[in-house]
Amino acid sequence: MKEKLDGAKSYFDYKERCLFCDMIRQELTDAARIVEESRHFLVFAPFAARFPFEVWIYPKRHACAYVDITKEEIMDFSRRSANTLKRLGIALKNPSYNYILYTAPNRIPRSGHWHT
Repeated sequence: MKEKLDGAKSYFDYKERCLFCDMIRQELTDAARIVEESRHFLVFAPFAARFPFEVWIYPKRHACAYVDITKEEIMDFSRRSANTLKRLGIALKNPSYNYILYTAPNRIPRSGHWHT
């Protein structure tokens, strides 16, 4: 997780923009790897995926923690997650999978650390 945050901070320091927001914009522009799109979330296969059939679900609204999402976003996220897992299950005959949620690890700013 630290490597991901350090990479995102380096990107922000260089571009003065959020890496993840830029990724969403790029995926929406290209429209080549989009699995599903809703009002609040984008489901897509990442460029240079680490694993076969890897899928990411990103919020369209800039946010660093799931505790900050609205009830409507929670419902939308649950629908996107269920639909994605259902589609993978049908296509791949119920495979084993890893399900990982990344959220802000520390919301309190500390000296020498990046505030999420």
